[in-house]
Amino acid sequence: MIENINYILVLRLLKAFNSLENLYNVSNNRYLFRNILVQNNIKISNKFFSDFTNLSLKEKASNIYNNLLRQNVKFINIFSSHYPYELKSIINAPILICYYGDINLLSKKKVYIYKSSNIDNHKYDSICSEVYNLNDVVCINKEKNTGTIMFIDIDIFNQNFFIPTNFSPCNLYILYPSNSNYKYELIASITDYLLILNASYNNIIYNLTSIMLDFGKEILVVPGDIQDKNCYFSNYLLKEGACIILNKEDIKFILK
Repeated sequence: MIENINYILVLRLLKAFNSLENLYNVSNNRYLFRNILVQNNIKISNKFFSDFTNLSLKEKASNIYNNLLRQNVKFINIFSSHYPYELKSIINAPILICYYGDINLLSKKKVYIYKSSNIDNHKYDSICSEVYNLNDVVCINKEKNTGTIMFIDIDIFNQNFFIPTNFSPCNLYILYPSNSNYKYELIASITDYLLILNASYNNIIYNLTSIMLDFGKEILVVPGDIQDKNCYFSNYLLKEGACIILNKEDIKFILK
């Protein structure tokens, strides 16, 4: 629930308080909590201090935790051997991963498909169908019979006391806090390829592309009409050296 906390700070806190339980209990006493921080030369921002000692935040976290347990949501902390190694490349990697479904999908090749809105889907059916037909390829945020990885706002998930019927245990649902600044980092860290069917210039695709490139991931682009504003950014990426996709055979060759 505490935004942008990193595991290095958590390690220092664990060393000072011996256990998460002690950290939780002592943080209820602001004076004692601050004294222990000073004694161990642990410096945290005023916001972190307020979050650690915020009783209403703890109550909200407890309610969400109990609700997620009722929905059979599983948890992996960053110190676990089962923690997805891809996520450790994020500077502020999430301390706790909440997920529902098949965690083994993370071991397959993963593709995020992006296209501008209000575009005729039939134009790209052959390319998309080729991705969907590859058994060893998982789509991010796109339904696929052989497995999909979805990122779900934890607050939206928490509103339902039972798993919605459209949440299949064959997929993987990774929950993230609604106030999270690292949603795109989460996506980019686990995604192997960003497939852009067409893209106008906007903050979403610009940020996602930039972060994907920072992680050294490959950008695949289908060329579009140079007079179509919905293809401006994707055509620009081709000019800058993105991998061009001309047909479904290109997809098969790259992803297999």
